[in-house]
Amino acid sequence: MSDKEFAGKSVLITGGAGGFGAAFSLALAERGAAVMLTDINETAGAEAAKAINDVGGRCGFMLHDVTDDASWGRAVQACLDEFGGLDIVINNAGIEISQLLIDTDPTECLALLNINVIGTMLGIKHAFHAMRPEGPAGEGGVILNLASVAAISATPGLGVYSASKA
Repeated sequence: MSDKEFAGKSVLITGGAGGFGAAFSLALAERGAAVMLTDINETAGAEAAKAINDVGGRCGFMLHDVTDDASWGRAVQACLDEFGGLDIVINNAGIEISQLLIDTDPTECLALLNINVIGTMLGIKHAFHAMRPEGPAGEGGVILNLASVAAISATPGLGVYSASKA
């Protein structure tokens, strides 16, 4: 396999400012992909994109709230405008609550479900509309939704997170 096996591909990665998202962004850019990383952390996201560009990758950054339908539309459009297409969407953004259900505040629970479940659903929706044959990218593509072993293995204190990943 060539070290540029993603040449000509455009990728949108949510939660790209750090952790897995930043690692995915760098790995794909090193293999030739044009990467649009998005995050709610503007400073870290811009720094992650700059670091990729500084080593010869092609990477953009966009402030993006995955729980907002219109924000998803802007993120997909930015990828189309900057890279001329959309081939891969990686729904990576997510949060975790580490506490027993009996101690979990419903507001925190709703925030987690909005990011981990609704954010992923909106990513699928917008990616599909862009990638379908009559869509602006129009050539199909790949949508990757990150899960967790917590979805299939009970862990005390991760009830809400586990449910969101299942």
